[in-house]
Amino acid sequence: MSRDPLLAGQRVNTALVDSAGRTWVGMERNGKSPEVIRQIRQAYKILYKNNLRLEDAIEEMEGMAGESNELSNMVSFLRNVTRGILR
Repeated sequence: MSRDPLLAGQRVNTALVDSAGRTWVGMERNGKSPEVIRQIRQAYKILYKNNLRLEDAIEEMEGMAGESNELSNMVSFLRNVTRGILR
């Protein structure tokens, strides 16, 4: 049996893992500040839950990226993706 609870079909605490499998606790353990984690969560909400066109979501995320290296990397990736993203 797999040790990964998401693959094994076991229940996980939904406060720790969202539906796409991103673990916020993992970011904390890797030294990400609460502010960076909050910004990343907000960026995912903009991208996946606000029903914006991809171009509009990218522009909104650029506005909040500021000095955040993580969000700048995310925006750069989204700008350069050639095959689209699954939403």
